[in-house]
Amino acid sequence: YKEKQFLFSFFPAHANPSNCLRGFELSLGKIFNGIGAGFIKTYATKNYQLLSDTVDEGLASVLSSGIETNPVRLEGFLPLGKPFTITRIRAQRNLILEINNRPAINIYKHYLDEKFDIFTKNRLFTLYPMGIQDRQQTRLINILDYLDDGSLAYIGPARENALANLMIFHPPSFVQSLKRRLGHEIARQHGVAFVVNSTVRKKILKDYAAEEIRLIKNQLGNNIKVIGLYADYAVYPDAATKEGVIETGNTYIALCQ
Repeated sequence: YKEKQFLFSFFPAHANPSNCLRGFELSLGKIFNGIGAGFIKTYATKNYQLLSDTVDEGLASVLSSGIETNPVRLEGFLPLGKPFTITRIRAQRNLILEINNRPAINIYKHYLDEKFDIFTKNRLFTLYPMGIQDRQQTRLINILDYLDDGSLAYIGPARENALANLMIFHPPSFVQSLKRRLGHEIARQHGVAFVVNSTVRKKILKDYAAEEIRLIKNQLGNNIKVIGLYADYAVYPDAATKEGVIETGNTYIALCQ
């Protein structure tokens, strides 16, 4: 019975996503076919555009049963340079303190060189998220900002002693992931697809963001209706543990039939 339950949840900016996720798991058990989204900042819409620094709060959840759901995770990021080790974090504050036993910000200085000052002034960290290997998958860590002590504020699955890379978005890799995960057999079925796309990707892709959505719709076919939104992070079920994980940067689809 539980495997035919589907949970869709939307978290507002004031909510702590980790605490909300633990609350759902305590109430409902481990998340089987669930997908969620939320914001770090507050947003509202005007003329179909997302505007920041406006108040739009709330918490919405939909729990349905008796439907089969296929969760799909679409990637498209490639590692940049050699791997490094996240040597010290402060998880309760979502801070990466040290990388390779040095202040975490130095990893960006190493790769950006003379462009580093412009990069930090314009807060362009979303262009280069970090990726760590977890159960033969690459999990993305979105860097939000840096502090005066050189630590990095983040959201995602960071942990001490994990090997990581800076990541760069590569559209051809996304197309390959799309075709691999959404095969022709899906296009012949009927249903609804809930899509959670990433504000990180939208900033990186700019005009190509609309093309990405078009590719998803074309791959799913006319028999599957698509409902979606952009969000700062997504909650997605881990295939191995069936527990929810918090991640940014990738595209997540819950295909309900």
